Amino acid sequence: MVRQSCAGVAEMGTCNVGNLCNNGHDFHYNLICFPRLDETFVGLTESKIKDLHDKKFDTLFKKHEGAWRAMVDTAFTFTKKNVAEGGKPRPDDILKVLLPMLEVSEELRKHQEDVHARYRRFREYFGDYIIDQELSHKHEEKK
Repeated sequence: MVRQSCAGVAEMGTCNVGNLCNNGHDFHYNLICFPRLDETFVGLTESKIKDLHDKKFDTLFKKHEGAWRAMVDTAFTFTKKNVAEGGKPRPDDILKVLLPMLEVSEELRKHQEDVHARYRRFREYFGDYIIDQELSHKHEEKK
């Protein structure tokens, strides 16, 4: 079977090829083509980013960047194998695997205590943030 090019737009649009698309779209539903998952990042809103910056979570990320990236890679690998059945895992699925690791992180717990941000939402926002940082980094490396 010869794969055809997709006539869909780069982000999301109508595709006249359907599941024969070879234009980087991972899947189609009712002839709507969806972007490659490695280019789809987490729903990290500007409001969440501002909340994280206000509490210096960006500084925490930079201080232990290698450890956070390794943690995301571990969660990514586990999710790819056990949740996505070898396919590209969704960022929200990666977050579900990552959160238990963040909950026991002494660096994160200490930071949350120091900046008075012990709420669970800050752990979740930070998880979204480090996933976004890692996926964005990997995306830039591919260019």
